[in-house]
Amino acid sequence: MHPALKMLRNTKILILGFGKEGLSSYQFLRAHLPGAQLAFADQLDAQHAPLEIQRILDKDPGLELISGKGYESRLADFDVIFRSPGIPPTHPGLEAARAAGARVTSNTELFFELCPGRIIGVTGTKGKSTTASLIFSVLQAGGIDTRLVGNIGYPALSQINLAASTASYVAELSSHQLADLPHSPHVAVVHDIVPEHTDYYGTFSRYLAAKANIARYQGLSDYIVGNADSPSALKVVEQSPAARLPFGFDEAHDPICTLERDWLVYKSEGRTERVIAAGDVPLRGRFNLLNVMAAIIVGKLLETPNEAIAHAVKRFQALEHRLELVGTIHAMSFYNDSLATVPEATIAALESFTEPVVLIAGGDDRGQDFTQLAAMVRDRGLRGLVLLPPSGGQIRKAVEAAGLGSAPPCWSVNTMRDAVRAALEAARPGDVVLLSPGSASYGLFRDYADRGEQFRRAVQELVSRERGSCHAGGTRSSPRPPIPPGLGG
Repeated sequence: MHPALKMLRNTKILILGFGKEGLSSYQFLRAHLPGAQLAFADQLDAQHAPLEIQRILDKDPGLELISGKGYESRLADFDVIFRSPGIPPTHPGLEAARAAGARVTSNTELFFELCPGRIIGVTGTKGKSTTASLIFSVLQAGGIDTRLVGNIGYPALSQINLAASTASYVAELSSHQLADLPHSPHVAVVHDIVPEHTDYYGTFSRYLAAKANIARYQGLSDYIVGNADSPSALKVVEQSPAARLPFGFDEAHDPICTLERDWLVYKSEGRTERVIAAGDVPLRGRFNLLNVMAAIIVGKLLETPNEAIAHAVKRFQALEHRLELVGTIHAMSFYNDSLATVPEATIAALESFTEPVVLIAGGDDRGQDFTQLAAMVRDRGLRGLVLLPPSGGQIRKAVEAAGLGSAPPCWSVNTMRDAVRAALEAARPGDVVLLSPGSASYGLFRDYADRGEQFRRAVQELVSRERGSCHAGGTRSSPRPPIPPGLGG
């Protein structure tokens, strides 16, 4: 038995949180430590727990449940606590448990301790899911036994093979997973880091410090692949003693992967190799070329042929809620970029299109600064701006403060359906309707995925209606719904 598992024997173990990682931790621990004293704890009571958790509670009489208000008071009763990512390491209940002698760990930490293969970790505020998926596709195309794990939706312990020492694991690592992780991957990939999750960390410096754990524990035999165009990524890279493999557009940073004459190239030992033409990358946006650059470097590091890298990238499709085309109506294209939860991501999305854009933005107000987004709206010009509350009001104020000579038409709406209808009315054939909120989703929506799915459904309803009107013999069976009351323009 692995020493990390031996240390868990004869201990009382609490799994904190009913989410995917909590379920994964339970399944792994019960499989490998069948006699362990296990308990689940969550603020939800049993009747509101996910169905799979309810089934486990029914089938496992040795599993204790601690739920509802006041569950934190029991945390100090356990020797080991597996923290779910949504619960900050600084949670008062966890602090009290540590003071009582408990060890606080996580699904991710145990994975790092047990993993017999190579771990390639990917982090950044945005781009990490696409980059991790690209690296996974590239390595698979090169014939490497590769698994995709982590924040992308596949808990690491659910994917680990303790006997596969030659396997590579591409792990998307969120700040929450990294916050108290005392390990770093063999290959760390670091994208741009901008303010997010201020409600969780309080300050950007704490958020950046959590991200930096991806590099902090690396050694001289490791590698760090960093976005050289990002000052924040460079700060993380500087904390690692590993070999540095930069990528980016700015030649001043001497990137080993960059864009030259419309080709993504890889530079090594005085040679420059063309890997893939930028025009062959199927993902929109200059920022996606950065994602591909990171994948190229990891592919080359693991001796993947250029042809295999190019083949994998050419076949790659955009992930859900990341500049995803969800429908076309009267030559107007609707893109779902619901994962754009910070203004910088919305700016990058707008830069991805040369066509006129109707932007749907706004959401949870976390006090973010929309000044740069407003400047982008000023400089680029928009066909229209549809705003969701409450941060939509802050976006509008920032746009007005930007001193636009001619402000775009602007509407305030309260539902996604109304947002799509307003955008459809504002757009013209050949335009892009872009959901890229620049804000978190909570309030009107359960999460970013729910927001994106509501956008998709609203678009599909309009597509179906337009098709029905064509089958009826006319251009449309009824007039477009009126735009909700406008704010001006």
